[in-house]
Amino acid sequence: MSMFIALFVVLVAVAVSELIARLLPRISSTYFNLLFGIILAAWPMTSRYIPEFDNEFFMIVILAPLLFFEGQRTQILQVQQRLKQIIGTAGILAIISAVVITMILPNLFNMTFPLALIMVAISTPTDATALESVIGGRAFPRSSHEQLTLESLFNDATGLVLLQAGIIWWQTGHFNFLQNAGTLLYAAGGGALIGFMIALLFMVIRQWLLRTSINAIYAQNLVYLLTPIIIYILAEAIGVSGIIAVVIAGLVNNSEANRSRFSSPRQMHLGLNLVNFLTSILNGMVFVILGLNLERIFTSQYFIPLFVKLS
Repeated sequence: MSMFIALFVVLVAVAVSELIARLLPRISSTYFNLLFGIILAAWPMTSRYIPEFDNEFFMIVILAPLLFFEGQRTQILQVQQRLKQIIGTAGILAIISAVVITMILPNLFNMTFPLALIMVAISTPTDATALESVIGGRAFPRSSHEQLTLESLFNDATGLVLLQAGIIWWQTGHFNFLQNAGTLLYAAGGGALIGFMIALLFMVIRQWLLRTSINAIYAQNLVYLLTPIIIYILAEAIGVSGIIAVVIAGLVNNSEANRSRFSSPRQMHLGLNLVNFLTSILNGMVFVILGLNLERIFTSQYFIPLFVKLS
């Protein structure tokens, strides 16, 4: 019951913030989502109904479907045409930037190199949702927007591997570049392979059902909505990047959608409406939850220690 109440409160915050955002179209709705999250955490009446942040629940139920839908909105032809640029920005450039900033941070703040790498790794990955929140309501070059969108779909694997490297460095005091590079290739390549294979299997099953008398539109769309959750769980269980897996699966589904839009127009129309609706809801939930956690972290780090000190 507590999880249901928490979900209800967050969804109401998303709805209200979206309505207010319509009154101020020049300001991205994500800023209002963030503000309402802070308010929910600061107001005791609502904060007590929302449990502490559950990373696993957030990744499986919210972030994996959101990135899957974002991937589906991207044409696989664009990825093929800009593959070298994606590897350069999401991989090489991200690693170079992380190394440079890791070398600079200990000189500016009182921290060790492993801790600096951990902080950089946490800040490195930015998904398409975060990108849209920054440029929403602003004029932005189309070519730059496309490039950053493609990059943001794939840089999570780089950030996760950098984070793993920082934690190992912190625990052991040693940094093994070759081992971490191999981990990056395994996580990204394995995630891409798992996402492609499972999405391809689901695609073959859906295409077969479309051509039979037992095709059920609502059952098909329900399985489709569960696809990113299934793929993410399987990829993480194997030890590869679940994020890369769901993004690749989304790209495969985009290719299928372009081929199937005339086979079953009613099913395609329902599926697209569901995707657009859930993308907006999940996007809003991401930033409401972010606001909740920012307020709670700030309170626990500053107000509570100050109160204890004064008392």
